[in-house]
Amino acid sequence: MQLIFAKVTLISLLLLFSNGTHALSQNGHRIVCDMAFQLLSKNTQKKVKELVDLMPKWDREKLNDYQKVGASSKVKFSNACVWPDSIKNNNPWNKVKIWHYINVQRDESEVQLDDCLVGCLITGINLHSKVIKSESDKLSKAYALYFLGHWYGDIHQPLHVSFADDIGGGDTKIRNFSGCSNLHSVWDGCIIKETNLSESKLAKSLLKSIANMKDNADLKSTLDEWKSSSVKDMANESLQIAIKENTEYCKLSSSGKCEKIPNDPGRPSRALPDDYFENNWPILSVRLKQAAVRLAARIEDTLN
Repeated sequence: MQLIFAKVTLISLLLLFSNGTHALSQNGHRIVCDMAFQLLSKNTQKKVKELVDLMPKWDREKLNDYQKVGASSKVKFSNACVWPDSIKNNNPWNKVKIWHYINVQRDESEVQLDDCLVGCLITGINLHSKVIKSESDKLSKAYALYFLGHWYGDIHQPLHVSFADDIGGGDTKIRNFSGCSNLHSVWDGCIIKETNLSESKLAKSLLKSIANMKDNADLKSTLDEWKSSSVKDMANESLQIAIKENTEYCKLSSSGKCEKIPNDPGRPSRALPDDYFENNWPILSVRLKQAAVRLAARIEDTLN
């Protein structure tokens, strides 16, 4: 009965705002949420663990199957942040597929109110923050926490704030990046895989970088700026990266419209520059750190 009540409560809230989607890869979501968890106070970590442990058996088994691990494997917060992808094609959760991204017009340089009228990442972050903060039912809070962790990963992936006419780079076909056939998937996971580091080692390295920022007076102010950023700020940061020349997603016309880059002559795709990883991993690594720092700050605020 509690499970039914929790799902009805949360789903009814979701449907207030919603009528194929992409998402940051499993490794990206786990890295962001692993780092965010480690940045939390011990008291807040305990509260997060309690909410993660509430995940019902069906959802846990669905998640573990999606991650290709044993059905009875223990779920940590880092794994729970992948859960929204494991169920997004199941009723009634598929109603919020559109919350995994923000579609903008090609002549926009900033996210506009109209871009989110039917729901988007900003909708999800704001709603689920509110549910965690004010909802008394613990299972509803738990579901909202899993979503919130996921949304913070997605909004920091630049091509999740992009253009609908090519499915956020999903129809931008590329042929020379190992394991990826389109630009969206390059930013979702292949750049991360190109580091050749395990998730735990990569998270450890990025956390060390964050710790070094805390110990440097000038860089600490940057951390404070990250924490004080609005959700719209986060979205606009991603949009600015998406339309940058080095991202190879589009080219700005003289009128400011971000136009599609044509495929290579005689080919159904195009090749990315040989130094694409070297140019863009530093950018994505900052986005992962920002996502973790901001998510930790939001969780501290909503759970305390």
